[in-house]
Amino acid sequence: MSEQAAIAVRRVGRPSAIRTVEVECNNCGGVRTTRIGSGRDYEYETSDDFYTVVQCTDCGLVYLNPRPEVSALPLIYPQEYLAYNLSEEDERESDKLACKLRRRFYTAKVTHALGFIAGRDENEPIDFLDVGAGDGRLLNWYRSIPDINIRTHGVEMNPAAANRLAQRGHNVYTGLFEEAEIPSESFDIVHSSHVIEHVADPMRFATKGRDLLRPGGIFLVETPNLDCVGARLFRRRYWGGYHFPRHWTFYTPETLTEALHQAGLKVLEIQFYPNPVFWVWTMHHVLKDNGFPEFVWNQFPAVDIFKNSFGNVVRLGIFTVLERCLGFVSGGRMGTMQAIAVRSE
Repeated sequence: MSEQAAIAVRRVGRPSAIRTVEVECNNCGGVRTTRIGSGRDYEYETSDDFYTVVQCTDCGLVYLNPRPEVSALPLIYPQEYLAYNLSEEDERESDKLACKLRRRFYTAKVTHALGFIAGRDENEPIDFLDVGAGDGRLLNWYRSIPDINIRTHGVEMNPAAANRLAQRGHNVYTGLFEEAEIPSESFDIVHSSHVIEHVADPMRFATKGRDLLRPGGIFLVETPNLDCVGARLFRRRYWGGYHFPRHWTFYTPETLTEALHQAGLKVLEIQFYPNPVFWVWTMHHVLKDNGFPEFVWNQFPAVDIFKNSFGNVVRLGIFTVLERCLGFVSGGRMGTMQAIAVRSE
């Protein structure tokens, strides 16, 4: 479904307001905040509501407040949401350059992280749990990493996506990660790619991830990095990493390290990566929200940017180069960060 068609469908019966709840800082429990930005759902237009981004005065954590209630999840994650509709296209178009580049990028990060697992027999399979697995695109890629036997498991709250996970041969836990009944100390890797920023209680989320690790296992968490040039330039409204109203907590390396520490995890390494999708979204939001003609902001597609098209290869390539160049003036800190952590005890 094209972005225009999807928006047309959503406009029918779109709620005028999504129920929200006031929250405290997830890192320190503080309630004193400073407003730093605001915006609305620019990508999927699930409502016309505006949301406010605040920073904790006590510890510096940035988060959405108020944020949608957990009961609103089916509304803010429509069935056409990107993570639910990726695998089938990849399977049809696995030979396309965009798909090959994405697969190489993601598998390289996981291959690097495997070196941090302690005390593992190289002949034993790796039990890999992907949290928020969507329809299994990443698990499909990880399962195909050469010379490594990875047994894939996924947690997914969307029943339709969970069914597709199972059909593709992954072991599936359906529901919210924090509530799912998963045996403790069952995994060598608990992997969270752009999920922790979506959850109501990141501390509880990270603590559960710790509890599921076997001795020597690693918690691999990837999330937007608020301390990047794009966020600094567009933090008042249009930064793509806000992903209103689905991203609820926004981390810097320092606040992420503190959150994982409080959850009983020790960070071994943080790596930074460009996130060209955030730049595409930023340009889309700026141009569309400020009255530019449709053919202009359509050059920066909010939903179809995940399609395996040559145009997207060009768009993402340009913004990847841009962010890497900007990284030289920001200490290498780019739009995405990946932390590798182990249990503290």
